[in-house]
Amino acid sequence: MKILIILAATLVLAACADTRASNTARPAVVQAEPSAEVRDAQQRLQAQGLYGGPVDGLWGPETKLAVERYQTNRGLAVSGQLDDMTRTSLRTPPATPVVLSDATDVRAIQNRLRQLNVYTGPADGVWGPSTQLAMENFQRSRGLPVGEVNRPTLTAMGMDPAAFPARHSASTTIREPLQPNVVRGVQQRLRAQGFYNAKIDGVWGRNTERGLASFQRSRGLEQTGHLNPTTAQALGLDPNNLSLSAVPR
Repeated sequence: MKILIILAATLVLAACADTRASNTARPAVVQAEPSAEVRDAQQRLQAQGLYGGPVDGLWGPETKLAVERYQTNRGLAVSGQLDDMTRTSLRTPPATPVVLSDATDVRAIQNRLRQLNVYTGPADGVWGPSTQLAMENFQRSRGLPVGEVNRPTLTAMGMDPAAFPARHSASTTIREPLQPNVVRGVQQRLRAQGFYNAKIDGVWGRNTERGLASFQRSRGLEQTGHLNPTTAQALGLDPNNLSLSAVPR
């Protein structure tokens, strides 16, 4: 009889263990119905170039990754979720970016960042990764959106935003394919400022686009990854004569 009781108890325990294992192995619940809140977030993230998936209101890996990118850019806690801070930030109109139109503008910001003890590099008028990092660190320290040079950032730095031109809509994209010597000129200028580390081959590809987009972001230009007259001018090229101005300096 004791043996039968022990055997029965063993079977009951095994059944319970199987049930727990079965419950553990169940797949996570997948959102089946679209959400207006998720759709709104997708639209806003897409408008900022952070989301390339469908605007369908369904929460998935692409949406989560886009939210994480946004949170990183804005200096928010990276949860990958639409928490209260993220929803509020997404719905707040973005600060007006400014254009650093020449080396004098860049030098003025570098000097101010040095005075604020967040930048130790030279005030050389070249906006490279070290200047970008210093500005982003300053923005994080003040709870400002991270990434672009904008009016609230300049105000927090004690600078006059009116001294810098506000960014206008992107100019018409210069028609591609560009001549190889022009592409080489773009690649060389991007490399000199730390935005491109691939081969100078005169071929317009993904690496060149990414480098140009990073450069545009650093200068307060619309982040398209494509060459337009405003971006060409910021790179030191003549939009009206790209071929001649692309010759190595």
